Amino acid sequence: RRPPTQSRSDVTVPNTELLYNADVLQRLVCSYSWPCEEALRVIECESKGDPNAYSPAYGGMYGLMQIHYGSHYDKFDGVAADLFDPVVNLEVGNVIWQDSGWEQWECKP
Repeated sequence: RRPPTQSRSDVTVPNTELLYNADVLQRLVCSYSWPCEEALRVIECESKGDPNAYSPAYGGMYGLMQIHYGSHYDKFDGVAADLFDPVVNLEVGNVIWQDSGWEQWECKP
């Protein structure tokens, strides 16, 4: 199965800046099974903690953990824009981390 293509102009970015401050984000990140401080360092390096971060590199990297939708669309039920949701992004990120550690991220702790 191939992922549907989606350009940045097709993506509706949710306004998450009011929902997630640094404390809320830290609690959310630390609720997963990975080493909390390592995950926070990856997020800081990848997106500066911005849930709406987007990079067109490699066909599109989305959200806090800069998830590459084309490589990981099979890890969740949704479209690329769903990766702007911090909860979805972290859930997918944690699945990726469980499969291969920090190997998939350019920014490694």
